[in-house]
Amino acid sequence: MTGGYTGKITKVTDDDLQGANDVLVKKSTAEAIDALKSQIPSDYTLIDSALSTDTVSTSSPTKSGTVTDKFNYQSTIKASGLAFKKSDLDQFAKDYIASQLQNGEKLLDSSFQVSYTAGTVDVSGGKATLNLTFSEGSYQNVDENSVVLSLLGKNANQINQTISSNMGDQVSKIKVNFWPFWVTSAPANQKAVKLELKF
Repeated sequence: MTGGYTGKITKVTDDDLQGANDVLVKKSTAEAIDALKSQIPSDYTLIDSALSTDTVSTSSPTKSGTVTDKFNYQSTIKASGLAFKKSDLDQFAKDYIASQLQNGEKLLDSSFQVSYTAGTVDVSGGKATLNLTFSEGSYQNVDENSVVLSLLGKNANQINQTISSNMGDQVSKIKVNFWPFWVTSAPANQKAVKLELKF
C-alpha cells in the first residue's frame, strides 16, 4: 500500500467551547459595565452595589467534534444599574440640616459633607435605599452692616471691646489690621471698612 497521510488534526472539544464561553462572558461583562458607565451623565452617581449583569445568550456555529483550528463564539450581555443625581442628594441633606437650625443661625456651606452607603437594592424594581451621613456647620447670623457701622472711627482696643461686648463667645478670635502701618483707627467712611468672617 502506498500514499496516504500521517499527522495530527485539530478538532473542537466540549472543553474548548466551555473555555471560550467562560473567557468571552467575562470579557463581555466587563465591556457591558464600562459601556453602561459611559452613558451615565456626569452629574449622576452609579451605585456600585446596584449594578447587575445578565448573560442573554451565548452561542457558536461550530459544534463539538468539528475539525478546525479556530472557531467563533459570541455572547450577549445585559448590564443594568441604579444611579442618582448627586445634587438631589446634597439638596435633601441641606434641607434637612436647615430645618434643624435655631433662629438666627446660618449654614456654613464650606463645611458641608455628605456620604452614603447602599441599603436594600432592587435593580429590577428600580429602587434602592441609601443610608446617608451628612453634616454642616452653622453660625449665628452676623449683621455685617451693623458691625461695620459700630466700628467706624475706633482704634484697635475699642474695636475689640465693641465686638466682644456685642457678640460675646460667638467670636473665637478678633484680629484688627490697619493699613498703611501709620493708621491707628478705623476710617469714618463705611465703604473703607472691610469686615471678613473666617470659620
